Amino acid sequence: MDTNKVIDPTQALDMFFRIVREEAAANPVFGRRMVEALGYTVLYRGEDAAMVVDPVLVAMQGLQEFRATFEAMKPEAIQKIGESHGLLQKPTRSPKGIKTVKPTQSELIARLWDRAQQRKLDLFPQLRQAAE
Repeated sequence: MDTNKVIDPTQALDMFFRIVREEAAANPVFGRRMVEALGYTVLYRGEDAAMVVDPVLVAMQGLQEFRATFEAMKPEAIQKIGESHGLLQKPTRSPKGIKTVKPTQSELIARLWDRAQQRKLDLFPQLRQAAE
């Protein structure tokens, strides 16, 4: 950076926003936080969603949106997201010689939905009262 170079305010803002855009593209969590701070609802799907999605926030959008978001992901990604948000547990290992059955994508989505709904009610008690 050349601190001796004089530029006009428009150029300075262009450079600033270019850096913010580049960082948001390189760091999806930062990008999500920036967009949320602006007050927009952004839909994440597939690989993009796997890096930034919060199941509780998606659950607040309803079951259809929840399914649409997670059906675009592989079961492993759904499991990882659930674990990282404390909504799903790591599968337990079976003793040698016993085959474990991995949950299907639809089973993981159903479990994640149930737990995200519960967390949503824990975080927003007024929603629980309205439902009762």
